[in-house]
Amino acid sequence: MTQFSCCGRGRRLAAASMLLMAAMSGSLVAAEPPSPLTSQALVDQVLRANASIAAYTAHQRARSAEARSADALDDPRLSYAIAPKSVGDPSVDTGHIVGISQTLPWPGKRALRRRQAEALVDAARHGLHARRRELAFEARSAYADWAYLGAALRINQGQQEQLRTLVAVAEQRYAAGSGTQQEPLAAQVRLMRLREAQWQLEAQREAVRGRINALRQAPMGHALPDAAGIPVRTQTPELSRLMAAAERNHPALSVLDARARSADSQQSLRDLARRPDVTLSANHVGTLPREPYRTQVGVALSLPLGQDKYDAATASARAQADALRAERADLAHRLRADVRSAYARWRAAERARQLYADTLQSLAGQSRDAALALYSRGRGDVQAVIDAETEWLAVHTGHLRSQRDAFQTLAELALLTGGALDAQLIPEARP
Repeated sequence: MTQFSCCGRGRRLAAASMLLMAAMSGSLVAAEPPSPLTSQALVDQVLRANASIAAYTAHQRARSAEARSADALDDPRLSYAIAPKSVGDPSVDTGHIVGISQTLPWPGKRALRRRQAEALVDAARHGLHARRRELAFEARSAYADWAYLGAALRINQGQQEQLRTLVAVAEQRYAAGSGTQQEPLAAQVRLMRLREAQWQLEAQREAVRGRINALRQAPMGHALPDAAGIPVRTQTPELSRLMAAAERNHPALSVLDARARSADSQQSLRDLARRPDVTLSANHVGTLPREPYRTQVGVALSLPLGQDKYDAATASARAQADALRAERADLAHRLRADVRSAYARWRAAERARQLYADTLQSLAGQSRDAALALYSRGRGDVQAVIDAETEWLAVHTGHLRSQRDAFQTLAELALLTGGALDAQLIPEARP
């Protein structure tokens, strides 16, 4: 029995020695926690991985390829005909006709086709830019939610520790006869409510994690580092500058401008459709009896008859251009309203953030400390401590919420201004 114990101790000592040697040799290295996630890092991940960027890029390549051949001439036509009965007849030459022809469009048509195609290339390019801006906004907005919920959970857990201590103190006072049974019960009720709030926060955080992983094309349950924090910007460009930047740089306006230019070129093409195209031809007519007359050259003109169809086509193209310009004007008005609204919401959120940071957090902390000090000396009421703790939590959560709201409205302003003012709006932002 003693031998068995000695052997067991020997094995344990040997194992401990091996672990110590491994640790000293560096073979056992604790895994470092992942670096905190920043808003710009998330934007970069989303722009690299999101499949819609590849789709928009492919669409732009397709438009560019179409533009390269937009002004190309139609393929020449080669024709051949034969008189079947002349084949094998020794009394006549074999009757056949060989011809080639090329259609030349009316001057100006090819240039207009190329101009129309290049406008569509511009529309695709601005569409890609618009999609990148939308994804950056979605990533920043989701990041703010991720950071807010992570910080709110940490505060909630700290509050639960405070309440557990309060429950223990209240139970001790009740057992000693210096408190009532209601005091530990009230503290336990508040603790349970905090646990319920924790579960709600965890559910919301899981939903945000899924949203972020969808944006960066990762599995829904993929691990996500904690947020580094919500960046703070205390000043922004003036409202007039923001509105001017939105009207000048918003990619959706640029898309409509490019599409309107394409529609203008289409209208000009419809007008030129009334002008005839020219077809040049050269033929060898083997059915003619004399050799000098068998080689022939010719010209043919299309006859644009029936002006009503050309008038209708021109009117249709003009209406499309008018519709696009009206749509642009409407969007410009809505952008101005959106910028004004986002700016007002940012000012309200930033003022609230400063109020929480400069005044309310300090007052709530002093109130909580005073209530705890009074209760620890055997005076005061446990409900006063619970109320002070509840108010402290509300103030700190409100501070986090105001930070989140301010950052999300800045992200919205960055979206509306098309990236021109990102450096003045978003801390960490890169083009």
